[in-house]
Amino acid sequence: MVDIQPTNAKLVERLKRIIMQATGVSYDKSSDYYEKLNGNVKAAIVMILAPCSYQEALDRLQKSEGFVRQALHLEK
Repeated sequence: MVDIQPTNAKLVERLKRIIMQATGVSYDKSSDYYEKLNGNVKAAIVMILAPCSYQEALDRLQKSEGFVRQALHLEK
């Protein structure tokens, strides 16, 4: 579900809710991450739950072949 292409406002809102549900953050914080990361939902989830920088989140996702759960369990 995280790989949805945000082609309309309804899908953008769905992606923000996915960040909220996966991490437990508020709507405002979810929206901030979504906007700041240009819609990179996977990186937002990893950044919030790891916690780590954007670059580290990208590195983790690359090493885990895009799987968020695996990215969360990688060592720094």
